[in-house]
Amino acid sequence: MGLAGWAVAEFGSGPERLDVPLGVHLAARAAVNHAGLSRADITGVVLAGSDALDGRLISSMHMAGPAGGYLKDETKVVDDPSVALASAVWRVSSGADRAVLVVSWHSPAESDPFNAVSPDPEPVFSRPVGAHPLAAEALAVTRWLHAHGLSADRFDSLTAFLTPDKADDDRLWFTPLRAAHVAPVDGAAVAVLVSAAGARAEIKAVDFASDSALPLEQHPDPVGRLRQRMLARTGSDPAHAEVIETTDRTVFRLVMAANALGLGQPSEVADAVIEGGLSHLQPSGGLFRRNAGYAAGLERIVCAAEAVERGALSALAHCSYGRAGQGHSLTVLGAPS
Repeated sequence: MGLAGWAVAEFGSGPERLDVPLGVHLAARAAVNHAGLSRADITGVVLAGSDALDGRLISSMHMAGPAGGYLKDETKVVDDPSVALASAVWRVSSGADRAVLVVSWHSPAESDPFNAVSPDPEPVFSRPVGAHPLAAEALAVTRWLHAHGLSADRFDSLTAFLTPDKADDDRLWFTPLRAAHVAPVDGAAVAVLVSAAGARAEIKAVDFASDSALPLEQHPDPVGRLRQRMLARTGSDPAHAEVIETTDRTVFRLVMAANALGLGQPSEVADAVIEGGLSHLQPSGGLFRRNAGYAAGLERIVCAAEAVERGALSALAHCSYGRAGQGHSLTVLGAPS
């Protein structure tokens, strides 16, 4: 099975900004057209959205129609859109569906994400007071920097490389995270998964795992564990792909992922990115070029599929999600066999 079509949309800003349901609808229609299919060919829809980030209750219910789910079998996933894709893979591989539309979106203009996630009840049983997701991310980053003997100041040159237009934005959110360290957010991502014929990029393997939501209790190398599990199952290391796309929501996450995927030591990876020494990492430009926020995991998979369509024999999409990157997924794509 594989991806037959895909699309990524930006909602824009100001008076020209697209209404979110319209933006999602246009992205879904573009993906179906790219697949050479019609809505009648779609047998199921998997939606990945966040009520808090959308600023409305049961957001996926409101978005099901615009996303193409009217009178279709629907599945709603809240963890991450990369997990939504895995759900679609299960549906198709089981024979329950022939073609599944995977749809995700995020529009911070609808709701201030900083305020929206403050009362987030995750984890359900032991939520530490004041553990805002950005504070948790800052704790995870600080722990990683300390473990490798690195200073956050070293990443300022990477910030200037990735976002020269906002490199001087020194607004401090949670130490060491500054505004310039975090990718801007807006948009939607859609992919069409089909059983066999018509796939532009074949899905070779997909896996995901979740860790503790408490930064100081997380495993020091969750991506490494996931790589080993996939290696044992498939016989190949997913990190050996020709192209690697990752959810670099912060400049720190880019280097953390590159290190976890075995691309180099932490002290070397940032310099390698700036000097162009890792040309197979983020050839799309990463989330600092185009970031669909909550939908970023699916957008990374779309970028990996685009690399395969351009001629890459294999491409890996690594996605981190949840509080302090508690969840990780790996999706390996390749040329149709």
